[in-house]
Amino acid sequence: MPRDAYGFLSLRVADLWKSEASDGLRKLLAARKPDFAKDVEQAVGVTMADIERGTVVGKGPKFSSVGILSTTKPLGRARVLKTLGLEKTEEKKLQGKTYYEEDGPGVVVFFPSDSILLISPFAVEKVEKGAGRKYLDWTMQKRTDGALGVPLGLAAKKHHVTVALVPGFIKEMMGDVPAEFKALEPLLQANHAAAALDFGKEGLRVETHFAFASDEQAQEGEKAAKAGLEMAKKTVAALIKKTTNEPAKDPAARKAQELQLSFLKLLEPASKNAAVKRQGVGVTVSLQIQGKESANVLDLLAQYYLAAQ
Repeated sequence: MPRDAYGFLSLRVADLWKSEASDGLRKLLAARKPDFAKDVEQAVGVTMADIERGTVVGKGPKFSSVGILSTTKPLGRARVLKTLGLEKTEEKKLQGKTYYEEDGPGVVVFFPSDSILLISPFAVEKVEKGAGRKYLDWTMQKRTDGALGVPLGLAAKKHHVTVALVPGFIKEMMGDVPAEFKALEPLLQANHAAAALDFGKEGLRVETHFAFASDEQAQEGEKAAKAGLEMAKKTVAALIKKTTNEPAKDPAARKAQELQLSFLKLLEPASKNAAVKRQGVGVTVSLQIQGKESANVLDLLAQYYLAAQ
């Protein structure tokens, strides 16, 4: 994975899918979308329990990205190509490995091995011709520099979810920070920010780490993180009040509002108990959703997904 990326999201799919926290999610999908697991297997040739990790790597300011799937069993190459409409595409080679390039936009499907799939670019927006091969070449370059070296080490561990980004790129995209968020601006001075999410018997634990270049920047970052927590507490409380007092009249909108309210009520105690700790040039923000409530996070995410279908 390139270390000079803007950021990445990495999910240990099988571990999370088989976890106790996902019991409700699996039951919900089985009841509301019974073919979900079968559709996944039909698309890639392996089951959800065989997908070791899914990763999306952001390359540029428009969030054009590369998707990577790694599995514990060989992928169904023919199924993947058929799912993506590339079954008639000519086979090509890069560094002795097989890839397929779509005509037109040039989306590339690359198989570094029987159990790794790379889709480039993995993007919603329209991309220029040849972009897929360009992003593939970028992904294949071996670099030792780049701000995401440490977060990549974090992703290599057993965390269920790892998210990382280079805050400076956010500032590059935003330009001037809006007045209401000025108190958070020192966090954008961090070399990188990385969050690890773990679902366990004690609940959902989230640890976000900011790494700065100097003690002075870290001190300012600590103040900004504390200000951010205070802002989050007030925002969550205000949204709960507004959502409770102003129920939507449309049934679909009201259902979405109820999901939002349930999620906010999970966040409220977690935000109150969150902690900020500075050590050297690093600042860590820790947050925990206690016990079985953590499973509700996955249930709610599944309901949001189903509602959007």
